[in-house]
Amino acid sequence: MTETSRHSKLREARTHVPAHLTKPREHISIAYLLRDISLYILLVVLLWNTENIALLIPLWILTGLTISGLFVLGHDAAHGSFLQGKRKNYLAGQLAMIPSLHAFGQWVYGHNRVHHGHTAKIGADFIWQPVSPQEYRSYSPVKKVLHRIYWSPLGAGPYYLWEIWAKGMLLFTAPGKGVRRDKAIVLIAMISMITISVWGGGYTAQGYSLAAGGATFLRVFAIPFIIWNYIMGATVYVQHIHPNIAWRPGKKWTSFHGQIESTATYIVPAWYNFFLHNIYVHVPHHIHMKIPFYHLPAAYKVLKNVYGPTLHESNRLFRDYLKITKKCKLYAPSTEKWCTYKEATQA
Repeated sequence: MTETSRHSKLREARTHVPAHLTKPREHISIAYLLRDISLYILLVVLLWNTENIALLIPLWILTGLTISGLFVLGHDAAHGSFLQGKRKNYLAGQLAMIPSLHAFGQWVYGHNRVHHGHTAKIGADFIWQPVSPQEYRSYSPVKKVLHRIYWSPLGAGPYYLWEIWAKGMLLFTAPGKGVRRDKAIVLIAMISMITISVWGGGYTAQGYSLAAGGATFLRVFAIPFIIWNYIMGATVYVQHIHPNIAWRPGKKWTSFHGQIESTATYIVPAWYNFFLHNIYVHVPHHIHMKIPFYHLPAAYKVLKNVYGPTLHESNRLFRDYLKITKKCKLYAPSTEKWCTYKEATQA
């Protein structure tokens, strides 16, 4: 198979997307950015001023969701689909990604070039890369435990926090101009969050208390950040992991397979989509990265008319997540089948 034939079907799929759906409408984008920034600031103020656990729990969830929404806007800016012009997209994306502590240039490299360039390709796509039974058997006991944690229903947060955020945003430095500057911005933002909350939140009627400052940091910034990691880790998981989705090595992989056949779309509740900005309407985004998030449903409707039987679609996000995390533990490339740990030992 030539490189031209490997990618021709994807190029053909892009021709079905009307041109007007690939153009950002700046007033809409800016309105969403201002809305989410305002909501984030309001929630931070409320978290700072309450210690009532009955209020904190919903506020933590709402803040984690709002960080996720801002991140999705930054994700669009990283693709150049948020505003018109590279500079404006950079500024908007950098601002939107600060609450999630993501370095813009790092994200562009890992997400745009690696993930989108090699979606569901074994050995190349680094996000939720499956492990074969043979590989798993070669793991040390500690690594096996870690794998079982990551691929459990409660593992999306720890996985994203360490494998994507810590390794990808902090420990790794991507090639490219401005990446070190973007990492510095994230480190300054993180240090500022810690310093302001530990210092400013540590003053009580009895004087300064480091414990009170630490509690303020946990309450206002750390816990919402952990919740955001769970949301995004689970989001990426369901978009590309499913018993019916195959991951393939380079020789068997094609762009059409990766972007369309191995990408899932979920119809989610309106309240959830209020924060997540159509990120679950994922197939059109993988077909054409320049589609702004508010045009994704219209683009999906067009593509569904053409590729309906090929698409993975569901309206049971939370139920499917539990089902998939129960079934998809290890993956055999030779048979393109997912299995549980128990099934792997019996094979």
